[in-house]
Amino acid sequence: MIRGGETLATSGEFQIGELVCSRAGRDKGRYYLVIALELGSFLKLVDGGTRRISNPKRKNAKHIVSTGQIAWEIAEKLRSNKRLTNSEVQKAIADLRATLECDWGSKEVDKPDGKR
Repeated sequence: MIRGGETLATSGEFQIGELVCSRAGRDKGRYYLVIALELGSFLKLVDGGTRRISNPKRKNAKHIVSTGQIAWEIAEKLRSNKRLTNSEVQKAIADLRATLECDWGSKEVDKPDGKR
């Protein structure tokens, strides 16, 4: 599952299994899970729908904003090289977004688009 140039370690502010939001490009505002960190500043992202496990999106880290939420089950599966399904990714994103939206509703937290 890990190819040349990829790593399972943390890279700066991003971690494997972390929920992130795109802040630039035609996918702006879409949520993804980080499945791989490449050398340099690129991440491999999946959403289980448009961007499936078999074809992750490669995106520059400066075009991504971290939500601070991590899907620990997904991260553990990736670290142990177990099979990950697109439906598991979709469920993890939905669950993390639900907790994220609850946090945004109850606190003064900046959303990925920079608004409150």
